[in-house]
Amino acid sequence: MLLDWLNRSRHTRGYGVHSPFGYALVTRAVRPKGCAWYGYADIRNSLAQNFDRRVWREACMLLRLAAFLRPGSVYLPAGANLAYNTAISAADSRTGIVKAAASAASCDMICSVSDMLPLDVLRQALERPGACVAVRNVPAGWAEALFGSLAEGIALRGKRNLIMVHRSGMQKILYTVNIG
Repeated sequence: MLLDWLNRSRHTRGYGVHSPFGYALVTRAVRPKGCAWYGYADIRNSLAQNFDRRVWREACMLLRLAAFLRPGSVYLPAGANLAYNTAISAADSRTGIVKAAASAASCDMICSVSDMLPLDVLRQALERPGACVAVRNVPAGWAEALFGSLAEGIALRGKRNLIMVHRSGMQKILYTVNIG
């Protein structure tokens, strides 16, 4: 437990993340230091009526992640908070937002919650180079199963959240970090 916390704390700042891509992913998208993004104001405006700090943090991280990875299409569950849609649009207005669960596996980035999408759909998506899967409140055992099916790339695992990117030519590696 303490060792897990120490590793998460260390990797969250980029220490011990030896992959240049992984280091950039952690320090630019997941936990950047002292920078403001142009889309933060748009996200805050979309939350004006019902401000939720957790949604704010997650939407800001989603904005940075989408800006870093530049996906052509992103799956967001139907009924997702408007702030998440705003974050994707603020990262790149040309990014297509897909709401149909049946089309999720063909998207460049999948953002899901818990077991909203079946494990097999997430595995299928991670078979394609460049694909990214981000899951909040990941069910027990899913992180290990998804990492096992990842051929090459990086996995960032928090206490409850998970981000995986299939990156061609990159050794498969898992880091524990504080996500959102």
